[in-house]
Amino acid sequence: MHSHSRVEMALGEATVRAKNQIKGVLKEIGKTLEEVSAFVQDNPEMQQAADKHGDKEGVIGVAANLVAHAAERMKAQSRLRVAVSRL
Repeated sequence: MHSHSRVEMALGEATVRAKNQIKGVLKEIGKTLEEVSAFVQDNPEMQQAADKHGDKEGVIGVAANLVAHAAERMKAQSRLRVAVSRL
């Protein structure tokens, strides 16, 4: 087996693991990828490379950490709306 093939196999396996991790985070937070994507689109600061997404425990992938971070912000924004509506 050539080294090029081994690299392609490793990248393919990493891609599958990353996609599975994103699916797991989405299931955990109860959101769809479309909902998270729309939230990120509505919050341009989250699209900046310098924006720190934090590291969710047990989550390694950058995309999965972005999804988890967006979910936390979505939840906080929702709580803020509820608090304001009670005023």
